[in-house]
Formats: sequence, structure tokens, C-alpha cells
Amino acid sequence: MKRIGNNAEGYDKLSYEFRENLEKASSFIRLLVKEAPADVKHHFTSTYFGLTQGGLNSLMELLNDITWLKNWNIDNRSVAK
Repeated sequence: MKRIGNNAEGYDKLSYEFRENLEKASSFIRLLVKEAPADVKHHFTSTYFGLTQGGLNSLMELLNDITWLKNWNIDNRSVAK
């Protein structure tokens, strides 16, 4: 979205898809920590779900780490057999 700019053709669709997928990922993470101890919930709420630029950056970094872990798991699944 940064590359094409907010006035480019297709930006609105990209923005909508980004928001939808970010909300979906956020909901899954909230579900994971739902039964966690209060201090863990507070950490996630304040670090990843705050409506600030820092909160969004932290959430994006967390999602990047989760993606890396998923890919590592897929790549090493055949090695473990």
C-alpha cells in the first residue's frame, strides 16, 4: 500500500483486505490468550492491541514472527519424519 500510494487504483481494495485480515488475525490471537493469566492478557492488550502506531507495529512484528514460525514448521516437517 505504501508503494502504490493511497490515490492509486486498487488502493481501497487493498486497504479493506488489510483491515479485514488484520482484524481476523487479532481475533485469533485474542482467542489464544483468552484463558491466559491476567498479566499475560494485560501484556497482549497493551502491547499488541492498543490503537496506536506502536501497537500496530508490535502486532505486525508478532504476525511476522508467527509467519516465520509457520514456515519453519512446514520446512522442517519432512525432516522430522
